Amino acid sequence: MSLLLFFIYFLYLRAGKAKPPNSGFIMKPLKKIILNVVALIAICMVLLLLLQAWLSHYTRHNDAIRVPIVTGMSVAQANEVLTQAGLRFEVIDSIYRKGIEPGTVLEQKPASQAKVKPGRIIFLVINSEENVSVPVPYVKDYSQRQAVATLEGMGFVIDRITFVPSEYKNLVIDLTYKGESVQPGATLPKGSAFSLVVGQGKTDECILIPDFTGLPLDSAFLTAHNNNVNIGEITYDVQPANEAETALYRVQSQDPVAGSEHAIGEHIHIWMAIPSYHAE
Repeated sequence: MSLLLFFIYFLYLRAGKAKPPNSGFIMKPLKKIILNVVALIAICMVLLLLLQAWLSHYTRHNDAIRVPIVTGMSVAQANEVLTQAGLRFEVIDSIYRKGIEPGTVLEQKPASQAKVKPGRIIFLVINSEENVSVPVPYVKDYSQRQAVATLEGMGFVIDRITFVPSEYKNLVIDLTYKGESVQPGATLPKGSAFSLVVGQGKTDECILIPDFTGLPLDSAFLTAHNNNVNIGEITYDVQPANEAETALYRVQSQDPVAGSEHAIGEHIHIWMAIPSYHAE
């Protein structure tokens, strides 16, 4: 900027149209430029504040509600509870659980007490009227994550993952049902529980145990599988009468504790209890 002003001053002198100006000739346009820059910065700051206020209102940044529990309810009851809470729902799957009334909500995502925005869709899995058998997908040589996603996507359950020494890490070596290897083309009812045998590679690598506190049992299994550990013994403070009541329980404590280092495949003992907000 100073070079530009000097160049203008030089041209002014060369033209010989006036005497050398005083310092006011330089300062006046400089002051004008500074004022314009300050005004521009002020306008930008005001616009940013207005944009932030609009985004906060549009996204409801500080507006969150807790998801009520609807597992164990009928779809009609769940609809009433969720509607009153300002939420919507969608039934995304149905599986068969013996001894539970058809149409009963078995799973919900997000889980109860999770903080969500008003109007959020809660995804429900309900109990079907009959036990439907489907072909078991071939998942050998799949990655652990891909195998779990494929099996659960077809309505099956992964209740245990066993890690064994192997040349390849996190590849499925075997899939078992009630202790027997599942053969390609086998057909089993939805909801059947499988065990995966997964290679852990040639390493003595240790992992950090995740925190299971506050999770429902299905989320605890999912967290365990995603972190290469297993849910071992499950102890209830009071034995639940049925699966609908089991859905009310949350992990109260665990052993080993969260954050401790253990080998891949470690079995976690969890203690389950009904939280006070469900018991009331």
